[in-house]
Amino acid sequence: MVDPGGPTGKKKEKPPEPPKTAAVYVYLGGSSPLISVTSRPVPPRPPEVSPETRERIHTYGRITLSIDTAETIFGGIGLVTQLTFSALGLAEPTPGGGEVVGYTAGAMVYQSSIGIPENMIGVFGVAATVASDIDARNSYFDPAHREIVIGQDTVVSLSAFAAGWIAPEAATDTMFNIAILGYDYQRYAGLRDQDFQARIGFDPVRRCPYICFVRLPQSWP
Repeated sequence: MVDPGGPTGKKKEKPPEPPKTAAVYVYLGGSSPLISVTSRPVPPRPPEVSPETRERIHTYGRITLSIDTAETIFGGIGLVTQLTFSALGLAEPTPGGGEVVGYTAGAMVYQSSIGIPENMIGVFGVAATVASDIDARNSYFDPAHREIVIGQDTVVSLSAFAAGWIAPEAATDTMFNIAILGYDYQRYAGLRDQDFQARIGFDPVRRCPYICFVRLPQSWP
């Protein structure tokens, strides 16, 4: 009679399943649904970096904070410009009409003058963040899943940069600048952990690319 437990007489145990975490897939094509909420294995912990690399990452952080501060100042100047034009519009007798025209004129002045250098220096801020995430091994290529992994800081920086270009006037832009300045300071000071990462891949079943936002655990397994 064959021993069901094997030569040792002990029942074979199944290997434990890897821990999983929440994931949101956004499919860039294919059939609906285009958004799927599911789970997937927890990504591996980034490896430790050398002291030299750590110092370089801190340098990138200081550059980013300096650029964030400059952008916030530019945005504040633009906001004052728009409010000044709006105040000048009070001289127009039509109730509310002058203020709207003045504010719109101020927004146009902001977009054609102050907003240009503000967006230009923002490019360097994004570049520093991208380099920092690559050095910290938060952004890399995952050959096991054939996905491009993008760190949270890069995702936030790119999103804020895009919002700054789209923002039609200084008030909205300044709010984005203040928000990203606070976020970058918290990350630089170690007051905020990474909560997610983005992964770009290709679904062979749907035959379309996707972006997957993976929630990162508070404690890595």
